[in-house]
Amino acid sequence: MVYGNTLSFLQRLRQLVDVEEARTVDLPAGMQTNAFARHLLEAKCVEVIDYLVFAKQCEPT
Repeated sequence: MVYGNTLSFLQRLRQLVDVEEARTVDLPAGMQTNAFARHLLEAKCVEVIDYLVFAKQCEPT
């Protein structure tokens, strides 16, 4: 989830979690089949997504 995606994807996932009626079809096309991304969205796992964003920001460029 961290290494295979961009920071912008993770930030988009974080934004979607805040949308009350967000569904898995709102995920970027390449991630709609990713079970972990779907779970994070459906379960509104804000803390996990925030950590993934943090981890991605710490990743060397």
